[in-house]
Amino acid sequence: MWAALAETGLVLGYHIGTEPHDDSINHGAYFRGPGGALINYVETTYGGQRAVTKMIASGVFERYPDLKVIVSEGGATWGPFLADRLDEAYRQHGSAIRPALKRLPSEYLYTNVYASFQHDRSAVKAMTAMGWNNVVWGSDYPHLEGTFGHTQKTLHELFDDISAADRRRITIGAFAELFPHVPEAPANE
Repeated sequence: MWAALAETGLVLGYHIGTEPHDDSINHGAYFRGPGGALINYVETTYGGQRAVTKMIASGVFERYPDLKVIVSEGGATWGPFLADRLDEAYRQHGSAIRPALKRLPSEYLYTNVYASFQHDRSAVKAMTAMGWNNVVWGSDYPHLEGTFGHTQKTLHELFDDISAADRRRITIGAFAELFPHVPEAPANE
């Protein structure tokens, strides 16, 4: 499967909330009661992060360097955090790690993995302050957690205070790099 995806240029997408429930944590059910809705929403983001971690650790991107992955709608600040943790583990526990990787785990994450977000102010910082260039903004229309009804307000709040180049990278550039066959929308006059 990895070879087919890499050879055809198809992007593997992990959408948050689609992973199976972990029975060891919550017995296959959603958390209920005080804080349950908040806990459940946060929990939906971990599956994509786990999948990417497993792909890096098992050497998938080393064997298939052209393979690209996007974790959709799960924010992006987790990328630099995960890169740091993976590199630390690789440095501190390298003698126990199999397979050995030719590059630091962070290099695979920063090269092969993309993440999209809707509202997260910290996601912009993942690129502008932390150097993860594979951050993609999306509206998530028409879902409740999307920006429908306040998209322009959200865009202004997120991007008015950053450079035009960084804004373009997050709103258009990273997406165009990931999906080069999708034509760019005409600019509004």
